[in-house]
This record gives sequence, C-alpha cells and structure tokens, in this order.
Amino acid sequence: MKRLSILLPLLVTLSAPVAYATEASKDQVRAQVSTLTELRQQGSSQPERYALDQPEGVEACRSEAAPALAQVQAIQDQVVGYEHLGYRINLTLASQALKECLGCSDATASCDNAQSLLDRVSQQFLSKPEPAAATP
Repeated sequence: MKRLSILLPLLVTLSAPVAYATEASKDQVRAQVSTLTELRQQGSSQPERYALDQPEGVEACRSEAAPALAQVQAIQDQVVGYEHLGYRINLTLASQALKECLGCSDATASCDNAQSLLDRVSQQFLSKPEPAAATP
C-alpha cells in the first residue's frame, strides 16, 4: 500500500503529457507548413516595404505584423502537443525563427532559417507514406 501511494502520483505525473499529446495528421502539418511559408514571405518582404530605419516605418510594420505573429503563435501552441518529435521540433524551431523574421528588423537570416526548417519538415516527414491503419 505504501508503494502504491508513492507510485500513483508518479504515474499520473508521467502520463499527463501523453494524454495531452495529439497525433498530427499529414493534412494538418501540410496546412501549417503552407501558412508558415506564406508568413515567411511576408516577413522577408518587410525590409523592402517599410523604412525600418525610421520609427514610423517600424511602427507601421509592427501593426501589420501583429496578426501574422498571432498566427505563428497559434501554430506553435498546436505543435507542442504533437507526439511525433520531428514535427514538434522542426515546426517549433521554424515558428521561433518566424517570430524573429516578422519582428520588423532586417532579420533575413531568421527568414532563411525558417524556410530551411519548413523545407526539412516537407522533405523528411510529409514525403513518408502514412502507416496503414490497423484492420480489425
């Protein structure tokens, strides 16, 4: 009985992340990669569209970038629950890079990094066939 009282809280603590985790479908990941790619294009065009060396240009950029940053955060929040480590890591890193890319600075390296991470997700994970469903 004493062991059970020690092990039960440990089991509940260890099983909580598993209960929260969801399996990412290919369609969902494809949609997220597509959205993040579009947002990356928006971020990489900021230096051309705004005078980022002037406060007015930075303020206009930030007001336009706010909804995009919210989208990136929403996708990042979804990705946290993915069971597949590859999806979770690469999409989280791409989201972080996109936050910098959309940050109204001349962060072209962050935009390039985000694109390479999104390409990695597409190549390594989306090209794999889905496992066959178990038949009863």
